[in-house]
Amino acid sequence: MLGFAIFLVMVADLGDVQMAASQAFMALLSLSFMQASGLGIAVATLVGRYIGSGQFEAAEKSFRSGMLFGLFIAGSVALLFLLIPELLIRIFSEDPDVLRMGASLLVIGAFLQFFDALGIIADGALHGAGDTRVPFVARFLLAFGLMLPLVWLLAFRLDGGLNGAWTGGLVHMVFLAIYLIWRFHSGAWKKIQI
Repeated sequence: MLGFAIFLVMVADLGDVQMAASQAFMALLSLSFMQASGLGIAVATLVGRYIGSGQFEAAEKSFRSGMLFGLFIAGSVALLFLLIPELLIRIFSEDPDVLRMGASLLVIGAFLQFFDALGIIADGALHGAGDTRVPFVARFLLAFGLMLPLVWLLAFRLDGGLNGAWTGGLVHMVFLAIYLIWRFHSGAWKKIQI
């Protein structure tokens, strides 16, 4: 959360229009974020329950089912972002600059929310399995070692502006989701004593 707060301060430094477009974009991201969060909680509950009863295969099946459902939801939201971006941003603003910037952000968002959803669900499975310490360290290192430097590089140093900032966020989300999915598949959680 601290890394994301610093990210938002960096976005605010880009200007008022950029911040307005970013705020509208984040509100629309909640279409998939809230659903992925709910799925993550459900997967955490099922994984924890099945591990508690010694049913590791059922825990893995719950993870896979949650991921598939998350892919469906993320794919549906991605289609909305790609097919009607300006209409979605118009819910929040009529300003032509905000509409233009917000619509281009939704293209990035189509991919970002996809990986965000997968990461949230994988994180839920790891929480349910009691595997929290290593994923926390990875999340911290990726936020401060990858995301923030990359956002600064793309947005400010290479003059990518708002799209550069959110592209840095997308790259971070891709690496985080891949790591969390890999971590669950590694089976390290099977060795944790709760």
